[in-house]
Amino acid sequence: MRKFSLLLAAVFLVLGVQAQTARLQIIHNSPSPTVDIWVNGQKLLDGFAFREATEFLEVPAGVELEVGVAVSPSSDPSEIIATFPVTLLENVTHVAIANGVVGNPNTPFGIELYAGWKTAPLDPNGTELLVIHGSPDAPAVDVAARGIGDIVTDLAFNDIVGATVNGAFQLPAIDVTLDISPAGSDAVVASFQAPLSALAGTTAVVFASGYLGQDPGFGLFVALPNGDVLPLSALTTSRLQIIHNSPEPTVDIWVNNQPFLTGVDFRTATPFVDVPGNTDLEIGIAPSPSSDPSDIIYTLPANLLAGETFVAMAAGVVGNMNTPFGISVFAAGREVAADPANVDLLVFHGSPDAPAVDVRARNVGTLIPNLAFNSFTADYLSVPADRYILDIAAAGTDPIVASFEADLSGIAGASAVVFASGYLGQDPSFGLFAALADGQIVPLPAIQAASVQIIHNSPSPTVDIWVNDQPFLTDFAFRDATPFVEVPAGVTLNIGIAVSPSTSPSDIIATFPVTLTNGENYQVIANGVVGNMMTPFNLEVLSMARLRAVEDDEVDIIAFHGSPDAPAVDIAARNVVDLVTNLSFAEAQGYLSVPADRYILDISAAGTDPIVASFEADLSGLAGQSATVVASGYLGQDPAFGLFAVLADGTVVPLPGIEAASVQIIHNSPSPTVDIWVNDQPFLTDFAFRDATPFVEVPAGVTLNIGIAVSPSSSPSDIIATFPVTLTNGENYQVIANGVVGNMMTPFNLEVLSMARLRAVEDDEVDIIAFHGSPDAPAVDIAARNVVDLVIDLSFAEAQGYLSVPADRYILDISAAGTDPIVASFEADLSVLAGQSATVVASGYLGQDPAFGLFAVLADGTVVPLPAIQAARLQIIHNSPSPTVDIWVNDQPFLTDVAFRDATPFVEVPAGVTLNVGVAPSPSSSPNDIIATFPVDLVNGETYIAMAHGIVGDMTTPFDIAIFDQAREAATNPANVDLLVFHGSPNAPTVDVTVGSVQTPVVDNLDYGTFQGYLSVPAGAYELNITPANDNSNNLFTYNADVTSLASGAATVFASGFLGQSPEFGLWVALADGTTFPLSPITSTLNPVLGELAVWPNPVTDVLTLTSQAGADTRVTMTLMDMLGRPIQSQNLIVGPAAGVQQMDVRSLQTGIYYLQLQPEGGAPSTLTVIKQ
Repeated sequence: MRKFSLLLAAVFLVLGVQAQTARLQIIHNSPSPTVDIWVNGQKLLDGFAFREATEFLEVPAGVELEVGVAVSPSSDPSEIIATFPVTLLENVTHVAIANGVVGNPNTPFGIELYAGWKTAPLDPNGTELLVIHGSPDAPAVDVAARGIGDIVTDLAFNDIVGATVNGAFQLPAIDVTLDISPAGSDAVVASFQAPLSALAGTTAVVFASGYLGQDPGFGLFVALPNGDVLPLSALTTSRLQIIHNSPEPTVDIWVNNQPFLTGVDFRTATPFVDVPGNTDLEIGIAPSPSSDPSDIIYTLPANLLAGETFVAMAAGVVGNMNTPFGISVFAAGREVAADPANVDLLVFHGSPDAPAVDVRARNVGTLIPNLAFNSFTADYLSVPADRYILDIAAAGTDPIVASFEADLSGIAGASAVVFASGYLGQDPSFGLFAALADGQIVPLPAIQAASVQIIHNSPSPTVDIWVNDQPFLTDFAFRDATPFVEVPAGVTLNIGIAVSPSTSPSDIIATFPVTLTNGENYQVIANGVVGNMMTPFNLEVLSMARLRAVEDDEVDIIAFHGSPDAPAVDIAARNVVDLVTNLSFAEAQGYLSVPADRYILDISAAGTDPIVASFEADLSGLAGQSATVVASGYLGQDPAFGLFAVLADGTVVPLPGIEAASVQIIHNSPSPTVDIWVNDQPFLTDFAFRDATPFVEVPAGVTLNIGIAVSPSSSPSDIIATFPVTLTNGENYQVIANGVVGNMMTPFNLEVLSMARLRAVEDDEVDIIAFHGSPDAPAVDIAARNVVDLVIDLSFAEAQGYLSVPADRYILDISAAGTDPIVASFEADLSVLAGQSATVVASGYLGQDPAFGLFAVLADGTVVPLPAIQAARLQIIHNSPSPTVDIWVNDQPFLTDVAFRDATPFVEVPAGVTLNVGVAPSPSSSPNDIIATFPVDLVNGETYIAMAHGIVGDMTTPFDIAIFDQAREAATNPANVDLLVFHGSPNAPTVDVTVGSVQTPVVDNLDYGTFQGYLSVPAGAYELNITPANDNSNNLFTYNADVTSLASGAATVFASGFLGQSPEFGLWVALADGTTFPLSPITSTLNPVLGELAVWPNPVTDVLTLTSQAGADTRVTMTLMDMLGRPIQSQNLIVGPAAGVQQMDVRSLQTGIYYLQLQPEGGAPSTLTVIKQ
């Protein structure tokens, strides 16, 4: 670092330059002798050495400075050997670097100037680097921060570039390795340690300096803003450990045709050693002893990054095509653990004939899934320094094929490479081995072991346990348990029981042979009674035991029945889940995973409802653990019956017996805020009208004197009413404060509802119960509109049982009991309450404050006011043969793009207010586009159909909307279809509708623009005939109406279109969901003599053609009549196989409807309807 502030100030004073300034740092990077720097003939720097830098200083800006360089020492400007004109920018930070070689034409000496640098980064926690290529004989290069990425690319000699990461100039202030590669190449040729952590909050200039092929040698240097120049340490070596895991003879290792290691045996390893880094290496393997590179049988080219640590594993079989010999290199080796309390393990699969495997640490978890031959794990596993059993299974399978003991307890802070080695089916045999960083190889011993927990649940004296005539456990008392411990597997264990104290195997009173499976977890429960023939003493062995929960936030529990005189039982977690059903003595049922919470366990005789005992199980502190709940002791003698939770560590927790009920209190008395006292103790304060508690546990089986006091209350003397209540253990209750204090007709009382539900029976439904708590309201009926009757004849202070409904939105209609008129409606949106329960409470007064309303009380105490609503159901059908329209309501868009013969589904619309229904041609953009407006007043709770019909601008059949106010969305009889009929054909006369051959009309004298009430008919196929109103023998049209698939539905059948013009006349059907479709016309008829008769085309413009299926030629009189039955034209003709088709010219007829009567000789006539266009 060169300090020259005073000298610089003196020089510039002499120069007379003071007005404008810039900041400048000068770096000497020319491999030349020490120099002096002159500015405008004045010496500025004296004795400025190679690889020195100045600090950043204020210098003149905006004027040309002539910078001269002279070999030091110099005394006169005449000694300057090179001059460089420089003009600096005002208020800009500059870096000037002297680069190149004096006298070299390829890399001549010069001063490179960079403008726009800074002395502090934008991010105070990061750094920024300016990178300069100043090595005269080095090519263009890329510079990468190892582990981060390229920071500079294609940097040529004399280039000056700001370093970037992902396009940003900010670099993290961490220690990194800078790797230098020829531009565009991945090959690293030099590496340097860059301690950027010391540069947080500052900037630096990194410059390449010196020669590749001569002195001064190449290096990277950092110039700091204060002028300090720091050399970056070059990394020249890598660390390498070699492990020989190929089941071959001893080998020698050669590097670049030079001996490196000799006599390396199978399953041996080197320690980590230094090898050249950033250098092309050729690693050769030769059978030992070898004397010459020609003995090498395998070669691996390698270039190891300097400063990194590598593990090279020789594996596979020489000459085997399936698992050939090779060397696998892991590029992020460790010599010590990242955490000094742990051990870091790298795992390699090197067994040639073994499949891909899973490696599990027993009772801990899967360490490595699906590790294939010749593969390392992706990274090291960091595990606590402890003892483990490593279980190996074929990938994706459960059975353990081999187990090994890995005792890491004594090597905390170390690292190791665990490798599978050898063959499954031949020598050398399969095994696991650990290579430590010092080269030591540790075989992991194969092991056959199981984990066992022993529980003493036989109501007998304290015992000793012997295994194979050796003491195993002494002084083992009733209701004691061991933790899970490892015991041998795959061999017979003779477990002996002796009364304690025992001194020899001769004291054993019962022996039980047990053979355990390797890798399994067991519980062995001493159970039953010695000498009892009904429940004899035995060791119950439970396999598949769990030492912890599957999920970290749950508890896995299993129940065991060990009470000798208790029947089979059901155990339920109250209001949560059934844990076990029909559990008999000496049986267990599988694990159940439950949230870590507090539970009440209710026990009932199997298949019955009454709870015979209840116990509190507080599992809230056991998240991630497992527990075995053991029923223990006698019902009728000592030791008494109880439930005990046995944890995996051997802790036995007695579960306290409890008598409790769940209660929710609802304040529905329109009275002031109250306090609630129970047995003269405060229970609930500041309890306001229409508040509710969640369900809470309270004592059961004892009398609870519930006292009510006006809030605030301070002592039992403030209680104004007391209600004794005795609750049953295990039941759920709602206690509703109801009625009016001092009112004889509806007195204040606590209504106690038993069999309350905290949740729905089905997860996708909501269970609701209704309670009448309005003092001046009569008995009521409540219906979910168009769905179901919820309650019938519900009187004050009464509730009716739960009803389960889908989680959906409903309108609740209230009527005086037994009457139809709806007196109030409320919206109940239950769509978000799936799986929950709700109590709907009628609350408040009809005639005074607080006003009547419905409130939904949830199990958690939330009270939701149900909003009053005035709504009707409406379907709109567009049957006006006009263009597509938009519908506006009260000048707001309601429906867009409603086409002719389209319909909406039934939708809810406001009732009790005037709806101005406007119709506008589509597309419309504002109410100004409306061409017709119709005021409509709908009644709450009613269902309507609005039929748009008629012709815009036609005085005879003007556009209009017909309203039908008793519409149906479903049939009144589920086996039938309910059909509403509307005449909407503008130019059709009054008509009747008959069915099939029956001429009695089912629709009589239907005028244009009118409805005729619903017909309820069985679901089936019908022929509907349209006839003149005064002549049911003449069918104008016949349609096939197949409503077989519409059972239980309702539909509107509407006549649509014109007679004789487009759009043509037809019958259409609108379903409740908005679906519309036409009925198919039948244009033929069956005559007994002539067979099936048909005319075409129909409608007709010129010539009408008649076809017949008569079996023989028959004389026929064909008469065309008008709609009044008057003949217009007639002709005689022959109909039959030889006669061919017959035609009639109708071009002279006026447009309209006509009848074509066919009278066969000696037979009955038939009439067909013809439409003339």
